[in-house]
Amino acid sequence: MQELKQLHRKSMPEQVMGKTVMELGCGLGVPSLVAHRYQAQHVVATDFEMTTLERLHRQAVLNGIDDDLFDI
Repeated sequence: MQELKQLHRKSMPEQVMGKTVMELGCGLGVPSLVAHRYQAQHVVATDFEMTTLERLHRQAVLNGIDDDLFDI
């Protein structure tokens, strides 16, 4: 979570606010989580490995992210 906070501080929220964001090969999905925090209209995270996507879904739930705005 510390990495997410550091990335959050360095990013520019106006670049994603109100936009649809897609992360290809999301791995940990940190950019997707940050995009959601910066009020992206919709976030889509993809990865080849199903276990990676399941892990990201758990992180999204722990961060209170609405399934309607965040597709995994």
